[in-house]
Order: sequence, then C-alpha cells, then structure tokens
Amino acid sequence: MKRYLLFFFLLFFSIAVFAQDTKAKREIYVSAYLDQAEQKNAKGGNVADLSVHNTVKYDQPHVTLPDRSELPQEATQGKPAVIEEKRGGFVIHSPFESSVSNFDFGPTAKTIQGYSTYRTEFSGDVKISDTPPVTITVPGASELRFPISGYFGGGQIAWYQTLRDQERHNLIRATLDWYTHAVGSRGRMRDSDWFGPPIDDGGRDIYSESRVGLSGYGLDGRLAYNAFSLGDTVFTGPILGIKYEKFQFKCSDLEQIGNGLFAPSFTMTSAGPSLDYTVQFTIPYLGWGADICFDDQYTLKLAGGYSFLTDVRDRDDHLLRSKLSLSHTQGSAAFAEAKLSWDIDKHWQVSSSLQYLYISTSGHQIQQYYDGSTSDKTSVNDQIKSTQLAIDAGLTYKF
Repeated sequence: MKRYLLFFFLLFFSIAVFAQDTKAKREIYVSAYLDQAEQKNAKGGNVADLSVHNTVKYDQPHVTLPDRSELPQEATQGKPAVIEEKRGGFVIHSPFESSVSNFDFGPTAKTIQGYSTYRTEFSGDVKISDTPPVTITVPGASELRFPISGYFGGGQIAWYQTLRDQERHNLIRATLDWYTHAVGSRGRMRDSDWFGPPIDDGGRDIYSESRVGLSGYGLDGRLAYNAFSLGDTVFTGPILGIKYEKFQFKCSDLEQIGNGLFAPSFTMTSAGPSLDYTVQFTIPYLGWGADICFDDQYTLKLAGGYSFLTDVRDRDDHLLRSKLSLSHTQGSAAFAEAKLSWDIDKHWQVSSSLQYLYISTSGHQIQQYYDGSTSDKTSVNDQIKSTQLAIDAGLTYKF
C-alpha cells in the first residue's frame, strides 16, 4: 500500500512540475516575441513580417504556439503588446470602476459563549419578616447573570462588486448573516442581591441559582467598501452595519439562600418554572475592515467596529413573585473579528470566523406586579451588559 501511495505522490509531483515548467516557458516565449516586435518596430520594419516559430530562440517541443491571428492586435500594428495590466503600490478606488457582480450563499454553524447581565440599583422598602411584619427602607442592588451558551444554525448571503483587473478585490461587499438557536444550551442563572449601606461590601444578602433553557436568534447586515488597496494582496476600507440579537431564558428549579437577617424568609427551593427573561440588542455600527489575500485560494478578513447608538430592551417576568420588570437602556458596543476563507474552486468556498462582542448600556427599569400595583422599590436605575465570543464555520456557493 505504501508503494502505491509513493507512486501516486511522485506522479502528482511530476505533473505539477511539468505544468509549472510549461507555464514558465510560455511566458518566456511571449516575452521574447514582444522584445523582437519592439526592436523590429524601432528599426522601421513591419512587425507582421516576424515569424513566431523562427524568431523564438527557446526550444519548446511541448508548447502549442499561438497563431499570429491570435496575438494582440497591437503587436501586428507595430506597437508593443500589453498582455496584462496589474496595479501596484497604494491605490484609491472609485465605486464606478469597471467591475463585475457576484453572489454567494450557504449554511453556517455557530457556537456562542458568554453572558448577559442586568443590574438594578434602588432605594425602597424591603420586608424582612411576615410575623411580626417588619419592613425597612434601605438602598440596594440586584444583579442577574444569564448564560449565553449554545449552538446555532443559520446561513449567509452576499453580493460582491469585483474589479475586472483584480478578481479577488471585493471593492463593495454587502452581506447578511442570520442564525437561530438549535441545541446545547447550558449554564445556570445567578441572582445576587445586596442591601445596605454599604452595597457590594463583599457579601450577598440573598443569592440564588436556577437552571436555564436558552433560545434566540440574530441578524447581522453589513456593507463594506474596500476603497484602498496596497499592491495586489491587501484591500481595506470602511464598514457600515447593523446587528440585532434576541435571547430568551427560561429559568427553573430555584435554589436560594438568605444571609443574616434575610435567612429566615429568603432561604428556599422551588421546583418548576421560576423566571422568564428576554433581552434584545440593536447595534448600528461603524467600522473598518481589511482583506488580506495570501495566494489564489486563501483570504483573511479582519474587521472591527464600534457603536455609540446601542439600544437594549429586556423583560423580566418573576413568576414566583408575580412581578414584571421592563427596562430600556442605551449605550455603546464594540466588536473585533477575523475570518479565514478557502476557495476550493471558482464556485465553492469554506470559511471559519471568530468574533468578540462587548455591550454596555444604562437606563431605567419599571417594576409592576400582576395586580397592577407598583413595586416597593423606587428610582430604579438599570445597567445591561453582555460579553459574547462566537465561533462559526460556513460553506458558500458563488454564482
């Protein structure tokens, strides 16, 4: 078996060397002909009188020489022919340059690991005992941390405007990626409460954990304009996009511990549903990207972006307390990503990407019980934050 493998390897290597040698000699042949055509023209002769077979000094028994009629028209009219024009150095490109359009689409698989938290700070009445009834008014803080952990399936579609003289230069690229949660949610929701003063003194007055089931989906639409190029390998330019995500967490099987004065009333366990939480992120962003082409098959796409108009809304339904909390916060977000693509052939491409996303917003929360009465907490300030690390793999078909 090893001898067959060695044989096929040597055969493949010989074919590759033979093909490369043919290409190299063909380039020498064309160069030699053009040199002699230019010399003939400089002496006042007619380039058309040149015999391709007689003037080339290089032996090419395996090269099929082109007929004179197949040569560029300029060569038969006494002008040096230009076979191909390549750009070099730093170039600024216009969106109206000569180009062709392409589309591609295909499926993707994604995993996201991270969390989303919301933290409220308030002052209000807290009931610490029912018999006898004891209520105190204190400042406080509550922080709930929800795990974003699971596998998503989706797809991507893109439109490219590619320059004619640089086939790998996507001058303008519009992409749409979407994903929805499939399987594999894991992790536990953690709820911490502090009552002060001081707040966050190192210990939690009430702490609970719940099992979490995650569902959700996301969209990311992006327009990139690679207006600048450096040679034939680096293309870079601005990015404009919008990202939307919605995650739903169903929490159950509560395990809660109260400390100090809160131990008698707040230490408990509860089987079944305890809390439903939904959060949605809307992130319009500006950024910068770069495409780095290593050879005819591999491309590394780098991108980073920032949003100062990030909008986050959430809905916290405390089932055990019959209380509904609604928040609207605004702030900023930033991301960085890298994507490696491999062109298998002119139609099929596989890719893998890594993205880190950070969100930080602040605003106000409204709390209301099911019966319509307001919460005993007033002046509720809210902060919603999220950190996500996403890894995906995709297969696309270009047409």
